[in-house]
Amino acid sequence: MISDKPIAVLDACVLAGTMRRLVLMALAEEGLFRPIFSYRILEEARRAIPKTYKNSAFSQAEKLERADRVIAELQKLFPAGLVSSSQTIEEFKLPDPDDVHVVETAFGASAQYIVTENLKDFPKKRLKPYNIEPISADAFAVSCLSGNEDCLPLINDRLKRAFVSEFADETNVQERLRKVGLKKVATLLA
Repeated sequence: MISDKPIAVLDACVLAGTMRRLVLMALAEEGLFRPIFSYRILEEARRAIPKTYKNSAFSQAEKLERADRVIAELQKLFPAGLVSSSQTIEEFKLPDPDDVHVVETAFGASAQYIVTENLKDFPKKRLKPYNIEPISADAFAVSCLSGNEDCLPLINDRLKRAFVSEFADETNVQERLRKVGLKKVATLLA
């Protein structure tokens, strides 16, 4: 079945950040895009997630437990999103050679986007011949919601529930989004 929804590779920095991950997962669960990730991306996210809790009272074991839970949940919610192999792109170069696998995953999955906060590591000029666009989580979320405004109450409700589950409180969704740089999404959901 071919979907008219965008296909986007989510890189490890986006998956590791709780707020970005929650927003993107809410959008994907509403069917606004198809998320893609590889085993290597998930492993990078698994290593990065504990670092996001550096100021928490969690023990190292608890941080790793949370990382494992996130990875398991992603695989359960989006089994078709996990691609087992990447298409090798001969002599492809990026500012950070360790990111080439992300582009190869996107290319192999025919993804239109790489959602990342490290835009400088994915130069548009290098990705254009492959019809792949690097995009921030904020800009990507806004593009997914554009024309789908009827989903806004559902996304808001989903995020509030996720916050209670993740943070054990009902802190203002928009405030948390703004704090992590998801300002356009926060404005849309206000």
